[in-house]
Amino acid sequence: MTSKSPVHLPKPLLRVGVGLLLLLAVVLGYILVCLPLKFGCAIRQVESAKTVAEEKAAFARAARVGQIWELKRLRPSELPERARHIPGDWVLELEWLESSAWTGEPFRAYRRVLDTNNLAVLCLRKQP
Repeated sequence: MTSKSPVHLPKPLLRVGVGLLLLLAVVLGYILVCLPLKFGCAIRQVESAKTVAEEKAAFARAARVGQIWELKRLRPSELPERARHIPGDWVLELEWLESSAWTGEPFRAYRRVLDTNNLAVLCLRKQP
C-alpha cells in the first residue's frame, strides 16, 4: 500500500501566491468599501449644507474627493426620486467621474444652490 503525500509548493512560490492574494484583497477592499464610504460622506456633506460657508466647504471637499464630471441644472420634474424633496426650480446635480462598483452608476449629489459664486470652487483644477 502506498500513501500519497500532499503536494508541497516551494516556499518562494507560496510567498508570491500569498502576496498576490493580499494585494487583491486590498484592492478589492478599497474599490468595494473605501470608495463608497468616501463618496457617501462627500454626498452627505454637499446635500446637508445649510449655510453659504458650509456649501462652499462642501463643494471644496467634493472637488478634492474625485473628478467632477458634470454639473447640471435640473427642473423639479427631472429630479430622481431621492431628490424630489428639494424645493426650488434651481437644483444642482453634481456628478463625479468615478462610479460605484456595486451599481455601475456614477456618484451623484443633489442640492438647491444657496450662492452661485460657490460653484467656482468646483471648477478649480487640482494642483499636482
